[in-house]
Amino acid sequence: MDKAYSLQYIELEKTHWWFLARAAIISAVLNKFMPQQPISILNIGVAGGESSQWLSHFGKVTSVENDSFFIEHLKNSGKDIVEGSITRLPFVDSCFDLVCAFDVVEHVEDDQKAMAEMKRVCRGDGFICITVPADRKLWSGHDVVNQHFIRYQIADFNRLGSGMKSIYLSYFNSILYIPVWIARKWPYRNRISPQSDFETFKAGSLTNRILKHIFGFEARLMPALKFPFGVSLIGLWKVSKKL
Repeated sequence: MDKAYSLQYIELEKTHWWFLARAAIISAVLNKFMPQQPISILNIGVAGGESSQWLSHFGKVTSVENDSFFIEHLKNSGKDIVEGSITRLPFVDSCFDLVCAFDVVEHVEDDQKAMAEMKRVCRGDGFICITVPADRKLWSGHDVVNQHFIRYQIADFNRLGSGMKSIYLSYFNSILYIPVWIARKWPYRNRISPQSDFETFKAGSLTNRILKHIFGFEARLMPALKFPFGVSLIGLWKVSKKL
C-alpha cells in the first residue's frame, strides 16, 4: 500500500461498515467455538491494530505486522507490536492457542508456506482462524490496489485447511454480493485507474450506516448457518499435532 492509502486504511478500520461487520462476524464464530477461558492469541497482519483490540476480549493478543508504515504508527500510538512476516514468524513452535490472519493470506504468493508457519506456532489442539476475499469473478481494481495475489474459490480454501480439522467454514458478505459485483464491474470504473471499494462505499455516510446494518445482519445468522456464496470466506480449523 502507498502511504496515503495506508493512512486512510487506519481510519477505515474504525469506521467503515465492512470492517465493523467483519469484526462482528468473526467474533460470533469465535464466541461459539472457542474455549471460554482466556487464551493466548497471535494476530498476524494487524495494520492499524483495530482487530487486536476486539480480539483481546478472548484473551492476550500478540500483534504482528511487517509493513513499516503500520509498525511506526502502532509504536507511536503506544501499542505493542512485533515485526515479522506471516511466512517467517519470530516465535518458537507451539506457543499460541489461536492464530489469526484476517485478509492477510491473499497478500502472500506462497500461501501454503504462510499456513505452515501458522500451524507451526499454534499449539496442538489449538485453532487457526482466517478470512480471505472470495470468488475470482469479483477480481477488480480493489484487489490491485490492495496487492492481492488471489481471490479464493471454496476448493482453494479447503486446500489451505488441509491436514486440520474443519470447525467452521462459510462465505460471508453474501447479502451484499450483487451490489458489490455491480460496483466492481461497472464499465466506467473499469476505464479509470484501479481503486479500492472503500472509495465507492465510503465511511461516514448514510450509505455506510445502512450497509453496516445489512452486512451486520449476517453476524446474527452466523455461525448457525453457512452461506453458499459471498464476497469473503471465513475458516476456523483445529490443529492436531502428533507427539
